[in-house]
Amino acid sequence: NAANWFYTGLNNTNGVQAAITIDSAGNPHVLYKTSDANVSADNSILAYATCAQDCTNAANWAVGYTFLVGTDFQAKYAIDTDASNRPRIVLYSADLVTNDPAQARSLYYGWCNSACTTASNWGSAFVGLNQRDGVSPDLVLDSGNLPHISYYNDGSGYEIGYAHCTADCETGSGAWTVGHPESPLTYPSVIQAGCQPAFWYVTAP
Repeated sequence: NAANWFYTGLNNTNGVQAAITIDSAGNPHVLYKTSDANVSADNSILAYATCAQDCTNAANWAVGYTFLVGTDFQAKYAIDTDASNRPRIVLYSADLVTNDPAQARSLYYGWCNSACTTASNWGSAFVGLNQRDGVSPDLVLDSGNLPHISYYNDGSGYEIGYAHCTADCETGSGAWTVGHPESPLTYPSVIQAGCQPAFWYVTAP
């Protein structure tokens, strides 16, 4: 019933590609991509917004910046919260313009423990994948607050990837393990006459 839906615009925000999670207290945590020429003329910005009560009132939302990301469509991210309702994120930086080329087209895990609308309160760690791997990531934390990340390898193998951290995840020396749930799928060896290769679709059971 459309009458049961409510819409609230966040104050002073203009963004796209939102990702959301709801914590155990029922409060929303949102990531979205925005731009601010006063912060970066070359990159987009990953913004974070949250609300603790009466979230249909825009005045109750707090908004802040987290990290820079590329302006291209491959800059993707996901968000979850730990057992203490603190935000944890994963982001693929895409074509980030930076003096350190290793930061571009890379997968990062991010965290914040308090006052998370302040950019300096966020930390991040490189997951350890090859560049161009880590596209379209998703994130879930398990009962031990350990991150599990799925993603797509665009640089090696063209397959689904899986990363899991078992210790020191919120440091630069986390114990990350990386796996591949599926091997690259192969196309049929013989294409029947009259059917162009572009029209074939291959799926795994």
